[in-house]
Amino acid sequence: DRCNFRCIYCMEPDVKYMPKMQLLTLEEYIRLIEVSISLGVTRLRITGGEPTLYPDLDELLYAIGNLGLEDVAMTTNGSLLTPAIAKRWKSLGLHRITVSLDTLRPDRKDAITRSHTSLDTVIRAIDIARDAGLTPVKVNAVMMRGVNDDEVSDFAEFARVHRIDMRLIEFMALDAGRAWSMDKVVPASEMLKNIRRDHELIPEDDPP
Repeated sequence: DRCNFRCIYCMEPDVKYMPKMQLLTLEEYIRLIEVSISLGVTRLRITGGEPTLYPDLDELLYAIGNLGLEDVAMTTNGSLLTPAIAKRWKSLGLHRITVSLDTLRPDRKDAITRSHTSLDTVIRAIDIARDAGLTPVKVNAVMMRGVNDDEVSDFAEFARVHRIDMRLIEFMALDAGRAWSMDKVVPASEMLKNIRRDHELIPEDDPP
């Protein structure tokens, strides 16, 4: 439920979190996952908020790692990731990490996230996750017209250089401040057109 960022497309600066007594306990999370597995679920994503702020994250990962899931992923803003932590999560059963990164420009990063975590810290987290074997590392960027839509091609080059899966996400109506509007949405067709100006796109064969 908690997060140390206040991204403009997601959360207002003065957000009020749910009281701790209203949140699920560790045991309830584990039980919910067990029930889901019994119903056929084979893939699990830990997200938030910012899941690295959850005080029982290691215990949760350990429990999940013993449940036989095919895939366990986590989405994080990368602000707290270190090589030691990434290695520990891998040993506990985490398979891969997705990092949220909405700009490659330091001057924009603080404005979008309303935080003071440096851009280098987030980019370093991507490399840390890959080096720890938490792969394939995926990076999510929410594209917003007039905010970061001029970086579409830059993100494509970033994906090539860092050997990661880059996911450019259309701006959705998730913001608590009700600031979303259709004129801020950059459609996928426009993103592809912009990328093709600088890069050759080669379709990937569908997996068997």
